[in-house]
Amino acid sequence: MAVLLGRGAAAILPPSRALRVLVVAPDALRAERLAQDQGIDLAEARACVASADAARRAALAGFGFAAEDLTHYDLVLNTEALSIDAVAALTVDALRRRFPLR
Repeated sequence: MAVLLGRGAAAILPPSRALRVLVVAPDALRAERLAQDQGIDLAEARACVASADAARRAALAGFGFAAEDLTHYDLVLNTEALSIDAVAALTVDALRRRFPLR
């Protein structure tokens, strides 16, 4: 078992062999968290979030995915509503349910 993280990771393995998870949060919250974590001002953090989103859209387009099409994912989790620990626990639970140990 392995975890692949990154832009387009959902496109690398066939859906039958992967649990494709997308973790999201509102842009404003992402910028606030980035500013706090990196010790940068909010304007710079907003620019970083916008740049990362543009790069993600471009990378996904290279795989023939539209960033807005969430059907490429099995699970979409919002960290505005759920803690990181809850996101991790839900992901592990979904993985175990999808691919039970034999």
